[in-house]
Amino acid sequence: MELHRSPNANEFLNRSESWLVQSEAENNLMLGIARWLSDQPSDDGSENYWATVSEDGRVVGAAFRTPPYPLAVAMLPLEAVPLLVTDVRATYSELPGVSGPTAVAEEFANLWIDRAGGSWRVDLRQRIHALTAVNELATSVPGRLRRMEPSDAPLILEWMQGFVRETGVPGDAERAARPHL
Repeated sequence: MELHRSPNANEFLNRSESWLVQSEAENNLMLGIARWLSDQPSDDGSENYWATVSEDGRVVGAAFRTPPYPLAVAMLPLEAVPLLVTDVRATYSELPGVSGPTAVAEEFANLWIDRAGGSWRVDLRQRIHALTAVNELATSVPGRLRRMEPSDAPLILEWMQGFVRETGVPGDAERAARPHL
């Protein structure tokens, strides 16, 4: 197995996007953040971590980090986790956490602690839901799709605050809402 570091989100997507979209629901966070950052002219990638793991020339896993947030890992073979831990340790002396599929994240946490010391605990478990079909409504509903207007900003912020509150996901709702405003 081989780990490849990408200097920015664009190169990361060039290497991994076709693999990531095969399990789009599971990889939505990684895809969404990489796509968003690839559109940002100021992203020189200097603080961010983008990596893919390949076997026989095929991508079999991926990871990223945008400090100060935790490392996020996609499904990857457990045999690749030591390679990832070694590379991440060469980049960051500390991590606030790791998120991803349970087996991969726990293996990463165990190896990280073996090398760096300390302890780990599960802070949050989440599930992924995918919409696989849309049922037509029996009756039409009033309203229409329209572009957001500046006067909608308080509502967007309220929605983001509600998401943070209801899910228990730590985060800064205002910072999360800013790109959408």
